[in-house]
Amino acid sequence: NNVDSRNIGSRLFSNSERTTSEELIPREILFGNPENISPTLSPDGKYLAYLAPSPEGVMNIFIRDLTSKQHEDENGEEEEEEDIKKHDRMITNEPKRAIRSVAWAYDCETIFYMNDFDGDENFHLFAVDATALPSESSSDDDDGMPPVRDLTPGKNVKA
Repeated sequence: NNVDSRNIGSRLFSNSERTTSEELIPREILFGNPENISPTLSPDGKYLAYLAPSPEGVMNIFIRDLTSKQHEDENGEEEEEEDIKKHDRMITNEPKRAIRSVAWAYDCETIFYMNDFDGDENFHLFAVDATALPSESSSDDDDGMPPVRDLTPGKNVKA
């Protein structure tokens, strides 16, 4: 039995049986923001923090109160994910640079995150009260977000 291996290969990999597409993957799929990332529970399990795009498309920190009854419908049933998410609160408002990581302090109220200024790569450590409600923290000159504290003093300093 003389079998021509070139003939077998051409039959296995004919053009009609291609497994890849020649269409380009859209940039938004490759480089766009995810819907939400980096979920992390508070040490007491009462809150969920995660990163998601702000209305302007910049990744910021959002908080979900897991003890709230807001997540149940009128029959006491758990709401769908889309309905639950509407109760989540954005607690940071970074307008230019995406927040890439989030961590809870052991007090179960403070969120830590790192960010730089306009891409200078001098990352500072910031703290924000994740449990502050908008009415508790808002003043005439802010956007209703809890105040953010820069824990890394000075310019050209890295945490």
